[in-house]
Amino acid sequence: MLHCTYITYITYITYITYITLIVRIMLHCTYITLKNILFCFLTTGSTYSTS
Repeated sequence: MLHCTYITYITYITYITYITLIVRIMLHCTYITLKNILFCFLTTGSTYSTS
């Protein structure tokens, strides 16, 4: 029973880690995209930099 609980715990931690990582990546990419779009609008598309 202890072994099964241990496996379940490890699986739970792994899922939480993956979900957190995916959410962080999505938020980071969304932030960069919005920042680039805003920068492009502010410079009227004359100068576009990918940072």
